[in-house]
Amino acid sequence: MALLPEAYEKAWKNDPAIRAMAEGCLREWRGKIKQAETAWELTRLIESKQDPDKVLSVILGIMMLDEKDEETDMLAAGPLEDFLVHSGPEYIDAVEKLAAKIPRFRSLLSGVWQSTIDLNVWKRIEKVRGQVR
Repeated sequence: MALLPEAYEKAWKNDPAIRAMAEGCLREWRGKIKQAETAWELTRLIESKQDPDKVLSVILGIMMLDEKDEETDMLAAGPLEDFLVHSGPEYIDAVEKLAAKIPRFRSLLSGVWQSTIDLNVWKRIEKVRGQVR
């Protein structure tokens, strides 16, 4: 069950494991590391659907730590898109709430492609993205 937006914000700031994963992914992407272990760990976590709350917290953490939006494309078309493919139906409400509360997150959704995202989830994403200015 999805949490309130504030819980995801607190988690990436206060949980050392979540923050470490967010920082590790960002470091690997910036360093163009081919054996990006942390990024692969995040991908495995997304695909396993074991802890979608942690995944969403890590995604939010990466976005917030990427202050200059240098890795926005990688984050949107990678982990966020994969998250929506695997957990979108259960978490679209939380995604919409985060988008309403955090303009950068709403903007991040503009980099997501439909791919194999559930059609009902995709329609809701398109609606949220329509608000991006």
